[in-house]
Amino acid sequence: MAGTKRRATTTPGPDSIDYGDLPRVELMRRAQIAYRIGWDVRFKFTCVACGTRCAFADLNKLWTEGECSSCGRSTTVARGGFMLQASRLTQAMKDWMVLPEQVRFADAPIPLAS
Repeated sequence: MAGTKRRATTTPGPDSIDYGDLPRVELMRRAQIAYRIGWDVRFKFTCVACGTRCAFADLNKLWTEGECSSCGRSTTVARGGFMLQASRLTQAMKDWMVLPEQVRFADAPIPLAS
């Protein structure tokens, strides 16, 4: 038909979703702060092939490569995120949780209550 526009039926590559991934150095710095307070850390990454958000099974370990749980491809982990888990929540952990992010992950050491 004359005058109609065609739409692309395929999209090249995965949909880009911004998960707010951090570079490895910053990711490790923040995870170490949380770990020192008492949290267990589960690292996450985004598959470069299909865009699926994946997490490592091992707690407190950031691997250099991860296998996508959706497409099965191996991904080099240059950026990522993490989830915090605790088997026993302490008062220091509760107090730390409510601090603004820029304070929680500031370079200055956070005094911990015993």
